[in-house]
Amino acid sequence: MVRRSEVGSHLVNGRALVEVVEEELRITLDDHENDTIAGHVMMVLGRTAQIGDELVVADKYNVRVVGIKGHQITDLVFSELPESQDETD
Repeated sequence: MVRRSEVGSHLVNGRALVEVVEEELRITLDDHENDTIAGHVMMVLGRTAQIGDELVVADKYNVRVVGIKGHQITDLVFSELPESQDETD
């Protein structure tokens, strides 16, 4: 459900569980309402997603919607943000 597609980039199935995405990408999304990553993305967007929609999650990844069937997100691309490699707290 989470596949590395190129350096710093992952193709994620919309049905992937939030906890699986968090574990695979080593991020925390703090989402206790949605089971799937597609649900999380729709919640953050606040509307039905469209191909090409983008958002940033966990201050580490840019997420782009690349696949939709009906009103459901089927595929997302997670691309590491350049500044996430230099963490500052």
